[in-house]
Amino acid sequence: MPKRFPSLSYRETADILKALGFSVKTQKGSHEQWEGLVDGVRRKVALKVGIDYDERDIRSHIKQAGVSREQYYGATERAAKKIR
Repeated sequence: MPKRFPSLSYRETADILKALGFSVKTQKGSHEQWEGLVDGVRRKVALKVGIDYDERDIRSHIKQAGVSREQYYGATERAAKKIR
Protein backbone atom coordinates (compact mmCIF):
# COMPACT_ATOMS: atom_id res chain seq x y z
CA MET A 1 0.00 0.00 0.00
CA PRO A 2 1.50 3.38 -1.00
CA LYS A 3 2.25 6.03 1.61
CA ARG A 4 -0.35 8.77 2.01
CA PHE A 5 2.26 11.49 1.46
CA PRO A 6 5.20 9.91 -0.41
CA SER A 7 8.43 11.91 -0.37
CA LEU A 8 9.24 14.15 -3.33
CA SER A 9 12.46 15.62 -4.66
CA TYR A 10 12.92 19.33 -5.26
CA ARG A 11 12.58 18.76 -9.03
CA GLU A 12 9.32 16.82 -8.64
CA THR A 13 7.94 19.52 -6.34
CA ALA A 14 8.94 22.30 -8.75
CA ASP A 15 7.26 20.42 -11.62
CA ILE A 16 4.08 20.06 -9.56
CA LEU A 17 4.00 23.77 -8.76
CA LYS A 18 4.59 24.68 -12.43
CA ALA A 19 1.73 22.38 -13.47
CA LEU A 20 -0.51 24.11 -10.90
CA GLY A 21 0.32 27.50 -12.45
CA PHE A 22 2.94 28.69 -9.96
CA SER A 23 6.22 30.38 -10.91
CA VAL A 24 9.35 31.44 -9.04
CA LYS A 25 8.89 34.97 -7.77
CA THR A 26 12.06 35.47 -5.73
CA GLN A 27 15.11 33.55 -4.55
CA LYS A 28 17.35 34.33 -1.60
CA GLY A 29 20.19 31.93 -0.95
CA SER A 30 18.83 28.40 -1.03
CA HIS A 31 15.15 29.37 -0.71
CA GLU A 32 12.69 30.13 -3.50
CA GLN A 33 9.34 31.85 -3.19
CA TRP A 34 6.78 30.47 -5.69
CA GLU A 35 3.63 32.42 -6.44
CA GLY A 36 0.42 31.49 -8.21
CA LEU A 37 -3.35 32.01 -8.35
CA VAL A 38 -5.62 29.31 -6.96
CA ASP A 39 -9.36 29.95 -7.21
CA GLY A 40 -8.69 33.67 -7.67
CA VAL A 41 -6.51 33.89 -4.55
CA ARG A 42 -2.80 34.67 -4.79
CA ARG A 43 -0.81 31.97 -2.97
CA LYS A 44 2.87 31.71 -2.04
CA VAL A 45 4.84 28.53 -1.46
CA ALA A 46 8.36 28.54 0.00
CA LEU A 47 10.80 25.85 -1.19
CA LYS A 48 14.35 25.06 -0.14
CA VAL A 49 16.31 24.24 -3.28
CA GLY A 50 17.95 20.87 -3.85
CA ILE A 51 16.49 18.76 -1.04
CA ASP A 52 14.00 15.91 -0.72
CA TYR A 53 10.76 16.74 1.07
CA ASP A 54 9.16 14.52 3.70
CA GLU A 55 5.51 14.32 4.76
CA ARG A 56 5.74 17.36 7.03
CA ASP A 57 7.16 19.55 4.24
CA ILE A 58 4.66 18.28 1.67
CA ARG A 59 1.69 18.92 3.96
CA SER A 60 2.98 22.48 4.41
CA HIS A 61 3.38 22.98 0.64
CA ILE A 62 -0.16 21.69 0.01
CA LYS A 63 -1.56 24.05 2.65
CA GLN A 64 0.40 27.03 1.33
CA ALA A 65 -0.73 26.28 -2.24
CA GLY A 66 -4.37 25.98 -1.19
CA VAL A 67 -5.00 22.71 -3.06
CA SER A 68 -6.01 19.19 -2.04
CA ARG A 69 -3.63 16.26 -1.74
CA GLU A 70 -5.16 14.76 -4.90
CA GLN A 71 -4.74 18.00 -6.87
CA TYR A 72 -1.14 18.33 -5.68
CA TYR A 73 0.01 14.80 -6.47
CA GLY A 74 -2.22 14.61 -9.55
CA ALA A 75 -0.61 17.68 -11.14
CA THR A 76 2.09 15.53 -12.78
CA GLU A 77 2.02 11.93 -13.98
CA ARG A 78 5.23 11.09 -12.11
CA ALA A 79 3.85 12.28 -8.76
CA ALA A 80 0.46 10.67 -9.40
CA LYS A 81 2.13 7.25 -9.75
CA LYS A 82 3.48 7.58 -6.20
CA ILE A 83 0.01 7.67 -4.61
CA ARG A 84 -1.63 4.91 -6.67
